[in-house]
Amino acid sequence: MTTRNLRSLIEKGDRFLLLQGPIGDFFAKLSLWLQAQGKEVTKINLNGGDEFFYPSNKFTSTYAYHDQLSSFKEYLQYVIKKERIDTLVCFGDCRIYHQIAKEIAQTLNLRFWVFEEGYYRPFYITLEEYGVNAYSHLPREAEFYLEQSANLSEKPEVQVPPAGFFYMAKVAIIYYFFLWWQASEFKYYQHHRSTSLLFYALSWLKAGFRYWSSYLPEKFIIRKVENREYGKFYIFPLQVAIDSQIKVHSKERSVAAYLGKVLVSFAQHAPKDVKLIVKHHPMDRGFTNYKALIKQYLKEYPQLRGRVRYIQNIPLPILMRKAQGVVVVNSTSGLSSLIHNLPTYTLGDCAYDFARLTHQGSLESFWRQPQAPEPQVEQAYNLYHLYHTQINGNFYTQVFLPHHKLAEDLNEYSTPLAP
Repeated sequence: MTTRNLRSLIEKGDRFLLLQGPIGDFFAKLSLWLQAQGKEVTKINLNGGDEFFYPSNKFTSTYAYHDQLSSFKEYLQYVIKKERIDTLVCFGDCRIYHQIAKEIAQTLNLRFWVFEEGYYRPFYITLEEYGVNAYSHLPREAEFYLEQSANLSEKPEVQVPPAGFFYMAKVAIIYYFFLWWQASEFKYYQHHRSTSLLFYALSWLKAGFRYWSSYLPEKFIIRKVENREYGKFYIFPLQVAIDSQIKVHSKERSVAAYLGKVLVSFAQHAPKDVKLIVKHHPMDRGFTNYKALIKQYLKEYPQLRGRVRYIQNIPLPILMRKAQGVVVVNSTSGLSSLIHNLPTYTLGDCAYDFARLTHQGSLESFWRQPQAPEPQVEQAYNLYHLYHTQINGNFYTQVFLPHHKLAEDLNEYSTPLAP
């Protein structure tokens, strides 16, 4: 099945400019696919990692930007005019270079498409026009998705891409090596996270240690949860500390601040027989540790003692099958929670936070009277995204793009493309 975002991408654009993609060669593959669809493709590389995975000696119309960030807007306008660009494509819409590109796209009335990790992982990636996550232009009302679901059939078949963790780790090492190796050539480049190879090496060593040191104790917790011996509990899945969802789409601007807010609220308002499981993000395991912070709150709020568990490894689906509900800032873990028909409370700005889907009261009321999602609304919301914003695949192994020319089947669809 060809999702409507891909059909819309091809129908609305002819001359594409690719900005930064995910680490690895996905944007190189995307470029070849777009060219096979009869499109012209231009690329701007911002650092040595970009250049390695999208080499200018293999792809024509490839530019390398070496100047300061303050001059990027003018340079981008120059490339757009020279190459007669009508469509911009990037990965992540919160990076500073992409924010500049989005502003230009709006001014010049160009199409602006954003790839992102899948809303429904691990078998999907996301592609939306205008923006993703809280920048999405999709309505936040149940009626829209219920109406749209009437035009959609059952869930599309899913192909299972190869697991991507180890390949992602490998390409990350390669990417950051060449980013460092060519740093003098791209000396003004501003990355959205640390570029130190030593920092990443030490962090991944810490991640390995924390994984194995908590492996056996958490096996014991899994048994208790699965046997319904753990008691009633809520889950608070943490996000990566530098996640743009935290930095851009949240009031508190830090995971630690949200953790404190949830712990205090839980201590003061949750029933005494209920526990809270705080789940660390697997991709942040070696970079942050909230154990000391949690201990601090346990001292300050004695009623939390014996009721808060900080875990590293237990898969969320195991916990969600038995949980009372889930609190998130604005992560896609909330979508998994809704699939499990769990009451879900969002602390940050979130595209799926609306009546009949998430809890609409206060956090304090959530602990005692959580509102579960309406199954029909959740199913309609899920189905809409699978047909309109999700693409089957994994950025780091395989994305299942159609082999045929989409222009040949655009007229087969009587319903309009996604706005």
